[in-house]
Amino acid sequence: AWHYYIHPYFTKQPSNVVGEYIQYFCPEGGLVVDPFCGSGVTAIEALTNKRRTLGIDLAPLPVFITRQTCLAPVDLSAFWEAYGQVEREMKPIMAFVRKASAKDLENYQLKEWYPQDIKLPSNADRGYVEELFGRAQLISLAHLRAAILRVSPPQARDLLLFVFSGILDRANITYFRNPLLKGGGRGGIMTTYRYWVPKQPVYRDVWDLFRIRARLVARAKEQSNKLLGEFCREGDTFSVRCDTAENLGTYVAESSVDYIYTDPPYGAHITYLDLSTMWHAWLGMEVT
Repeated sequence: AWHYYIHPYFTKQPSNVVGEYIQYFCPEGGLVVDPFCGSGVTAIEALTNKRRTLGIDLAPLPVFITRQTCLAPVDLSAFWEAYGQVEREMKPIMAFVRKASAKDLENYQLKEWYPQDIKLPSNADRGYVEELFGRAQLISLAHLRAAILRVSPPQARDLLLFVFSGILDRANITYFRNPLLKGGGRGGIMTTYRYWVPKQPVYRDVWDLFRIRARLVARAKEQSNKLLGEFCREGDTFSVRCDTAENLGTYVAESSVDYIYTDPPYGAHITYLDLSTMWHAWLGMEVT
């Protein structure tokens, strides 16, 4: 599916299966609800098939992913213009970190904000979020985030933040090479479902990751522009809320839901909220 690799997240549902069920069980124009929306597959398929949709999730990260993935139509010209602005700001920073010695990196006065003193889950191989990154990665990510926040069109800024968040699972020391994996490697977080640091981590270049993912996201948004078009209107045909599923009745009237498709977070093997700590920290999202 066009959206499957738009952002890393845990245990995504097969889009074609979700779409078939929605077409069969919900009339066109009807309301589809997913009270554990995750990466938003249910919402995407509902909108693609011209059904209204509401997604709910307890964590801010999946709400952010779902909103940005479903966002349509997107002004791609403004997106690439904003990308160019960020690229120009990042050129001197990347030139420095790529050539700097370990001592130069350590002595670098990092004035841009980055998450500090945010504890990782107890089963993590590091204690705090900032310890998950090599020094060059930390400097690059802090400057990249700051450059993105200086972008003025809100839609382009949010999409670039979406791109930024999409590289975090690879731009850290949990990343490792494995010839059996597609692309040659993967973040240990997505492989072990904890903040596991391999004996020989691979330090990925932050800007290379950002450049590649920006193109991937742009191609995906070309597809969402075509498939969702003007039908996706937040607050009307589409809504996503950060809340407990117990409060579903706050957002929809009784007997107004035509179909519920969901994959609830049963079991304790994947602790979604804890695993999202790194993303929540970098995106400044509060978790109560």
